[in-house]
Amino acid sequence: MPRSTRPRRRMPSGSKRPPSAAQVQQTFAPIFGFLATLRTGEVWCTDSGAPIMPVWGGELYEACPALDGWISCWQRIVEGERLAIDLSPLAVVHDRLRSGVPLTVEMVEAARRCTYACRRAYSGLPRERARSYSLTELIAVEVEACGLSVETIRATDGFHV
Repeated sequence: MPRSTRPRRRMPSGSKRPPSAAQVQQTFAPIFGFLATLRTGEVWCTDSGAPIMPVWGGELYEACPALDGWISCWQRIVEGERLAIDLSPLAVVHDRLRSGVPLTVEMVEAARRCTYACRRAYSGLPRERARSYSLTELIAVEVEACGLSVETIRATDGFHV
């Protein structure tokens, strides 16, 4: 049988393709799992009473810093992609956990709906842009951990962010 003379359809490079369904599920599994745990009314805590959550690879992290990073990264994505996602339900859960104030089921459900909206947006976001937002957030966390700010960096060597 003769080969077709039609040129083969080129697939987009890996960086332009959105994440696979498995990658989306893997990315969002820790946050959905934590929200499901919150909905039960019981959550694991450290000896000092700080709530903890399992993340990728089964490690346990304090929930408040993890949620803070998640929300901050999503603020970058929402602003950069001009998405109409309100992240305030996640911020409410974060603030209440940090201050030790009880959550209501409605608050957790609102955070879950917000996370589903983020998941839908992430499903259509090219991998390279998602990596870029994530890397930018990691750099910002490290800069903050060193006691620096973007304003300090700009003032000292003219670095533009």
